[in-house]
Parts: sequence; C-alpha cells; structure tokens
Amino acid sequence: MQGNIYSNFFLSSELKGYIHNPGYYFNNTSDSTLKALDLIMQTNGWRRFKWQQVLNHEPVALRYKAEQDLYAAGEITNYSKIKDKNLFALNILVETPDSSSYAGYVRPDSTGKFVLENYNFSGKSSVYFNWALADKSIDTSGIRVKFYNVFN
Repeated sequence: MQGNIYSNFFLSSELKGYIHNPGYYFNNTSDSTLKALDLIMQTNGWRRFKWQQVLNHEPVALRYKAEQDLYAAGEITNYSKIKDKNLFALNILVETPDSSSYAGYVRPDSTGKFVLENYNFSGKSSVYFNWALADKSIDTSGIRVKFYNVFN
C-alpha cells in the first residue's frame, strides 16, 4: 500500500530510511496495525530527539518561543452604572488590512473587565465595538471602553 497524506506527515517525514508500504500503518486502527506502527517507530528511530536525553530526563532548550494566543482585552469604565448586567454585552469586530474579519461578543465580568480570546489573525488589526443591549432602554451615556496594551 503506497503512502498517503497521513503516512507522509506522521511517519515518513519523521523517520530515517526507507519505509515499505507506509500507508499500511494508517489503513485501520486494529491492535495489530497499531503494534506494527509502534515497532516501526522504535526500530527506525525518531529524528528530533536523542533517546539518551529522554531516558535521563535532560532538559532541552527550546529553539523557538512558544506562540501566544491572540486576544483583545480591556474594561468598561463606569460599568457600575449598568443595573442589569445580564442584559449587557460587547460586540467586537477584528479586521485585518486584507479585509479578513472576526466577529464575536464578550460579556464583561462583574468589574467590567473582558477578554476576547483566540481569534486567528496576526499583524496589524483594527478593532471595532458596539454595545449589545438586550434592553434598549439601558442608559449607556458616560460608559466607555478602554482596551489594554498588555494584559496580565
């Protein structure tokens, strides 16, 4: 059985040497196939670490910094003026220069702080917001949004 995207990504690119019928190891999930996969990975050796370091629990220096999730965070000033906070949310639109966009909403915590997490854009973005009011009679005068530069 010839290779496929799974065998190339997870097996052939990770192991040294020739692998006969690499697609076989991803054909099904039977016990015998999974054991065969374990065996080929043990006998061919993984490229990206040394067994002696693993067995000795030696720390390995990371080559690249861990990625940080993207977020928009801030707080709503004068949030205490809003009586029924369950009826209040903040719609947020994040837009990149190439017109890709992410729309979401957040409900602030009891102090008015909020975080919109895990939108998948990098580089410069514009952030737009407006109130999402379940009750249009809520008075929003004097209420402002302050976005944080750094969030801890």
